[in-house]
Amino acid sequence: MKRIYGLFIIACFTALAAATVLADGPSRTANEAEKAFYRTTQAVLTKVLPAPPEGWEMIDLTKLAVPDRVSSGQETYPMSESIHAVWSDPRKRAEYDVKIDEIGRKMAEEVKKYEPEVKKLTAEQDKLLKALGEAMTKQNKAEMERIQKDLAPVQEKIKKIMEAQSTTVTEAIQAAEPHDATLEMHIYLNSFTQELGLGFSQEAPVAGAEIKRLEDGGYKDSGWTEGSSFGFLGTWTIKRDGQMVWMEAQKKAGILYTSVQAVVVRVRGEKNRARKVLESLDWNALKSLLGKG
Repeated sequence: MKRIYGLFIIACFTALAAATVLADGPSRTANEAEKAFYRTTQAVLTKVLPAPPEGWEMIDLTKLAVPDRVSSGQETYPMSESIHAVWSDPRKRAEYDVKIDEIGRKMAEEVKKYEPEVKKLTAEQDKLLKALGEAMTKQNKAEMERIQKDLAPVQEKIKKIMEAQSTTVTEAIQAAEPHDATLEMHIYLNSFTQELGLGFSQEAPVAGAEIKRLEDGGYKDSGWTEGSSFGFLGTWTIKRDGQMVWMEAQKKAGILYTSVQAVVVRVRGEKNRARKVLESLDWNALKSLLGKG
């Protein structure tokens, strides 16, 4: 299992090494072939980005630039590049903001309703805690045990009120959270592994690209998250190790390090919308990068 985690760490480092130039390690001046790699790949990555769904707006986009420097030793492993874009439905987000304001108003009323009881319980708790401190100072074990016995139900009542209010807020926010309101795309060039999961499904190919879907979404700390659809160009195989499932691309021998050997497109969004995005991509433009360098 440690080996698998190691593979992903190495893959992530490899994918980012060229783009993260290069504050944390030795570097050298990029040669013309390396700059040409960036110019060519960045032009294609920018070109293939799909138009947003009608009424949606772009809220994030990678700022691509041709670096003057690359990592020392760049010539020993394939160069990589990527682009990330996020689109959002402003109408659904505006509706959500209104709902959140209403939830906040209702919760303020709820807190106010329980305020007298909470104040009473808190005062009782403080009184008992003070007495407990005095008993501890006097090392009066019997008194300490008696106070702790009296303190437990008071603290339990406070806890239940707080938990009930927290649960109510969480449930209300989850009910208000819009689905199919965000669309996120990553395109990776020369990233040679992509983690999947046991629950992935195979979908019909698009323009020769292998397509897989993973319903890895749901309610996260940041809110509702959609599942992910993946498109693969290059020579890929599925790998498994226990509960770990991933795709791995073949690295071809004798290929210039400035050549693109593998492409991964990841679209996080509602299943049908993600499928439409994959179908709308200019896969021929992405294919045109393979083997060049």
